[in-house]
Amino acid sequence: CVETALNASTCAATDSSCLCTHGNVLASAIGCYSLSCSPRETLYSTNATRAACDIPEASRADLTPALAGALGMLAIVMVALRMSQRIFMKKSFGWDDGLILMALACAIPLNVMAFPMQKYGLGTNIWTIPFPDITKQLKLLLIAEVFYMASEAFTQLSFLTFYLRIFPLTNFRYLVYTIAAISICFGTSNTIVMIFQCTPVSYFWTSWAGDTSGVCINISDFSWYRAAMQIAMDLSIIAMPIWPLSKLALSRRKKSFVLLMFCTGFLITVVSCLRLQSL
Repeated sequence: CVETALNASTCAATDSSCLCTHGNVLASAIGCYSLSCSPRETLYSTNATRAACDIPEASRADLTPALAGALGMLAIVMVALRMSQRIFMKKSFGWDDGLILMALACAIPLNVMAFPMQKYGLGTNIWTIPFPDITKQLKLLLIAEVFYMASEAFTQLSFLTFYLRIFPLTNFRYLVYTIAAISICFGTSNTIVMIFQCTPVSYFWTSWAGDTSGVCINISDFSWYRAAMQIAMDLSIIAMPIWPLSKLALSRRKKSFVLLMFCTGFLITVVSCLRLQSL
């Protein structure tokens, strides 16, 4: 591949250094690897070629664990404050409290897994990762996806059961039950799809090597569908309190403050929208 790339360029056939100094030649050689070699050979050759040319490898290996650690601790603190308020003010625990604890129980292993995933190469170019570590990272990724789906569903249900606790309007409660049923079905189906996105399931973490047989769904198409549905669900849940709030005997100023509190949930929707560019 290197020889072919050099012959197709203005470089001398014996001038291997030209491979490194001319980006098009290097790109042509690496492109040839993917067409002519097995996945393992492609990754090995790409890494060897880039290393021979002293090309620095970009890395974001520290980013994900840092975010997971910081946001995970923030979630623990917020839930702990909520539970403490229930205990010290002697208020009864409700379904919303139990569900947010379930969401946290799923979020903790999700965040913790960022650290072993970093160890196995998360945030680095795949051709720099030892082959066994690629498989290990993909196994952890599948587990993390399942925990993410479950945590997301429990969080939505916690919001909805909180609405049932504070808003007594009959028609509104019917709406909450409807959205809750949709959320349960959506969360369950997402989790099932994540687990069985490949047949056999093990093909999810073995397919990269190209030496096993199996089939997977088009995860890109599914991710777009899921993201669109998730954003619609989030917007619906966040907007739901507007109508019952208008019926409460509160001053306009107090209503504005309460509405602003609920609208902080729009931050989650903004993040979901920003994630679309990575799909």
